[in-house]
Amino acid sequence: MVRLLIGVDAGKQQHHAAAYDPGSDRIVGRLKFAVSREGFQQFRAFLTRLTAEPTTIILGLEASGH
Repeated sequence: MVRLLIGVDAGKQQHHAAAYDPGSDRIVGRLKFAVSREGFQQFRAFLTRLTAEPTTIILGLEASGH
């Protein structure tokens, strides 16, 4: 069962993530994070705060470039 959908808008210096809960039809979290080790650690902590069970997440990443 899908509990959360995470969308990530990839950027050169920072990424933007949004978490959507289809069960409640609402955005349950947003995060802007740097393209760095520290930024990805912040993203991981963001995901952990949203749910303790990673198998309930579907993550989509924007394909960037030409």
